[in-house]
Amino acid sequence: MSSEIIVELRDVWKIYKMGQVQQIALQGINLCIEEGDFHCIIGPSGSGKSTLLSIIGGMERPTRGVVKVCGIELNKLKEDDLAKLRRDLIGFVFQQFYLIPRLTLVENVELPLIAKGVPKKERRRLALEALRAVGLEEKAYMRPNQVSGGEQQRVAIARAIVGRPRLLLADEPTGNLDVESSKKVMDIFTYLNKELGITIVLATHNIELLPYCNRVTRLKGGRIVKTYEKHEIEGLVRELTEVIYHRA
Repeated sequence: MSSEIIVELRDVWKIYKMGQVQQIALQGINLCIEEGDFHCIIGPSGSGKSTLLSIIGGMERPTRGVVKVCGIELNKLKEDDLAKLRRDLIGFVFQQFYLIPRLTLVENVELPLIAKGVPKKERRRLALEALRAVGLEEKAYMRPNQVSGGEQQRVAIARAIVGRPRLLLADEPTGNLDVESSKKVMDIFTYLNKELGITIVLATHNIELLPYCNRVTRLKGGRIVKTYEKHEIEGLVRELTEVIYHRA
């Protein structure tokens, strides 16, 4: 029995207009992501990765085409309903951590729950539980400037999952991290995917992250080159490594 499709894009285009000039960011994207997948979007800078993630997350609307998330057609939603869908069903992790310096780590993690109207005692319980999932419960009452960059990113992940989203979108989440911190973040994503069943869509240019994923979609110039299954990812890593080697 096939898994439920959690993300579906049909002939999606995104065109930015700057005066008389048009910039085509996405061209005819067709993509389906199954619930429970750990899916990577890879491509060089300017290939459309971040735009694609923004459209899946309902932060931008496509110029044309159909976008469905959790069976809901985003194109048809008003802004208030779109905001509610993001709040209830989607978690976001970015390259920047966007933590509030004056708040403790646990208070930062609680923020999405305040928007949901969750009572204070329950907010604290859920926030501590999310910090435990990323291995930082013992530092819950520290402030962001008292922990490392890798730990700040783990706090950002805890904040993204505290509302129990079905879908987690991560845009270059290891871009500001060293190798060891990047591995810890990817191990956490693997745990969230396999143990908690959260569907993850990760955008990156880092080929070292690909083996963590179940499927990889390669973007170039706003178009999908190919979507690779798990057994094809090792070959893709070799191919991309050779390209980088020959350019060096």
